[in-house]
Amino acid sequence: MADTSGASETSSPHYKFNLIPPPSSPTGSDDAGWPRARSGHRTFVDNDFLYVIGGFNDQPADVIMKELWKFNLVTHTWTRCNIPENFPRTLASFACRSIGNGSFIVYGGTGIPFGTELDETVYIGRVVGDDVQIEQIHPIGNKRGCYGHVLVYDPVRNKTFSIGGTDGTQFKLDVHALYRNDATGRWVWEEYATYADDIGLYRMEAVLENDSIYVFGGGTTQRIANFETISVFNIERKVYEIVHAEPDPVHGFPIGRRCHSLVQWGRQVIIAGGCYDDARVSNERRNTVLGCVWSFNLDTHVWRKMDDLPNPVFFHDASITAEGQMIIFGGVASAPRGRVADLQTLWLGPPTLFSTALAKMKKITNVTLSGSEHLLSDRLNLTRHVYSESILPA
Repeated sequence: MADTSGASETSSPHYKFNLIPPPSSPTGSDDAGWPRARSGHRTFVDNDFLYVIGGFNDQPADVIMKELWKFNLVTHTWTRCNIPENFPRTLASFACRSIGNGSFIVYGGTGIPFGTELDETVYIGRVVGDDVQIEQIHPIGNKRGCYGHVLVYDPVRNKTFSIGGTDGTQFKLDVHALYRNDATGRWVWEEYATYADDIGLYRMEAVLENDSIYVFGGGTTQRIANFETISVFNIERKVYEIVHAEPDPVHGFPIGRRCHSLVQWGRQVIIAGGCYDDARVSNERRNTVLGCVWSFNLDTHVWRKMDDLPNPVFFHDASITAEGQMIIFGGVASAPRGRVADLQTLWLGPPTLFSTALAKMKKITNVTLSGSEHLLSDRLNLTRHVYSESILPA
C-alpha cells in the first residue's frame, strides 16, 4: 500500500518544516538579492553556506541559468558569485557532489532543447570568497554524456560513482566510477555495469552503504520505480540486487516517484517531494506533485512517514548541514504557481546549543546580521559581534 493522502499524522518523532519564501516576489529576483525560481538545479552545503548551481526557468522564455548562488547560514542572505568563462553550460538535471570547503564536482546535464546538448566534461569547482574557480577535466574511458543521473562518492575506494540517467532517447542504469590514476595522473571513467531501457532510470537518488549503492525511486516516460523493493548495486560483485523494504505500520509504503530529493542523516535516508505521472491525455504527461516526506532506515529497511512539505515540489534539490538541518530550494509546484524560489527547512534532530542561542539572541535583541562576513564556522567572532551589538551598543 502506498500513501498519497498527504495526512499530517506521522508514526515517528519529527520536527516541523519552516517555509521561507522570497521577500519580494513569489518567484524571486536577481535584483532583489534572491535567486530566481528554477528547477533541475543542484545544491550542496559546507560549514557556512548553502550553494545553488544552475537550473532551468521557462519565464518569460526557456533559459538555463549559468550561475552559482550562496546562502549564508547565519545571516540568511544570498550572494550571486562571479563565474568564469569555463563554467558548465548544461545545467539542467546535471549531477553534483560536494568535496568540502566550497568545492564541488559537476558532471552531465542538458542544454535546451532537453537532450540535444550533452557535455562529457567533468568540472571541478571551488568557491573562493565571491568568486568561482573551475578546472575542466576530460577523463579517458567509455562514458557518454547524460542527464537525470546521480553521483555518489566512495571514500574507501576514493571513487565517484555515476548511476543511471538518459541521453534523451534511452534510459540507463549504468554504473561508472570516476577516479584519478595515481600512476599516470590521468582521470579515468571505469565501467562497472551496463543496463539499458529494461531497468533504466532517470531522476532517481542514491546513497552509499559500505559496498552497496542504494537507488531510490526514479522513472522513465513509461514507468516509475516503487519503494517496496529497493535496487541496490553491489560494488564488489558489479551486479544489482533487490532489498525488500518494510512498510510504515500506519501509512504503508511511499508512492513511487521521480524528481524527488534525498539527504542522509545518520542511519536515516530522507526523501522529499517528487512527482509521478497521473494520466496521459493527447500524449501529454500530467505530473501529480507530491508533498510527502519519508525516512528509510538503512539497518532495518523500514519506512516511516514524516511531516509534509509546506509547499509540495518536484525537480527541486535538498542538502543537509553538519548540524542536521535539511534545506530544500526551488522546484516546480502545482499550477498555477509553477517554478518557485522558496526555501523549505527542517531540523532532523535537535539544533546545537550554539545555533539555538544565536537564533534566540537575534530574536530578542533585534541584532541585524547581514552580508557574508559573519560565518557559522567563525563562532568566536560571531559571538563577539552579537554580544557587542546587543549588550554594548556604540
